[in-house]
Amino acid sequence: MEWMSAWWWAFWAILVESGVWLLAGFLIAGVLHVLVPRSVLERALGGKGIGPVVRGALIGAPLPLCSCSVIPTAAGLKRSGASRGASAAFAVASPEVDVPAVGLTWGLLGPWFAVTRPIVAVAIAVATGLSLDRMGEKKERQSKSVSLSVLGGNAASMGSMPAQEERSCCGGESESKAAPSSMASKLVESVRFALVTLPASLAGWMLIGLALAALITVLVPSEWSSGSGLPGGVVVQSLVALVVGIPLYVCATSSTPMALAMIVAGVEPGAALVFLLAGPATNPATIAWVVKDFGVRSAAVYVGVIAGGSFVAGVTLNGLLARHMTLAPLELAHEHGSSYAGQIAGGVLLAVLMWAVVGWLVRRVRSKPAASCCAS
Repeated sequence: MEWMSAWWWAFWAILVESGVWLLAGFLIAGVLHVLVPRSVLERALGGKGIGPVVRGALIGAPLPLCSCSVIPTAAGLKRSGASRGASAAFAVASPEVDVPAVGLTWGLLGPWFAVTRPIVAVAIAVATGLSLDRMGEKKERQSKSVSLSVLGGNAASMGSMPAQEERSCCGGESESKAAPSSMASKLVESVRFALVTLPASLAGWMLIGLALAALITVLVPSEWSSGSGLPGGVVVQSLVALVVGIPLYVCATSSTPMALAMIVAGVEPGAALVFLLAGPATNPATIAWVVKDFGVRSAAVYVGVIAGGSFVAGVTLNGLLARHMTLAPLELAHEHGSSYAGQIAGGVLLAVLMWAVVGWLVRRVRSKPAASCCAS
């Protein structure tokens, strides 16, 4: 039973170290949920050129949409007039990184990781959006004589279409729901989204990732950290991270403790960054949406740019991340000590996640759920 005690202290240390950052991220995400209505996204992502693509990436990055719930949102934005590139950039940036994920990355892996991750994610999202826009322009020029009248008719019909309710496959609420009007109701809605709605779509995989990271911390020899225990180096490990991450259903927040577990197990920090970037942005459901709305060639470019950008970023930044990476939870696990504020935050975070899991179990018992691409 000694290893169980060691596992619990490692698990608790990770909760304590990440609690303040993750709870702050949840609350900021709740505020963004209330203050950024769907109409703002539609206006910002309309038009052509690099501007809408960059705005799509910048707006999508802080929003807490997982790798499957971003699909109905991005599809709805495209139907509402967003360009190919803007909707694609939004679909890449939003699951790759969000405010809770940045906070959790800071708590688990340190500030360098937390700053690098969103910068690279936005850059990859912009590159993907511009690539799809260029493909769309080329296709438009090739079929201009045939398609202009058809596109005009479709655009007119789209403009007259009523706004459709989009429901996340992760259990999220409709994006077209009317925003709360009064300041008090906005505050209540922000807190409810931050501590109830958002954790409900993350808790299962996040707890699994935290538990796995703690288990690996206990079982793996300490000398394996920072890549010394696994063969192949950052190039081979990054390729493996792509093979594993691309088909995996994982969101930005729940992938973070998985990356910590990988690093503790001996994976290079750069390869872990590749997993953090490529994993959330690509999965079979997202690729199927890209095929449907943009075509097979565009889907190949979509996956290729994300994979290539993630690989280059991971290999290039590996040395920098290794030098500046902090694994504070591992130190706390050995010390069994931390500040009272950290312990309180860790306890609140555990309560929030467990409440989300209990709510999910209750809903499962009360009614048979619809098929979902998320595990929580």
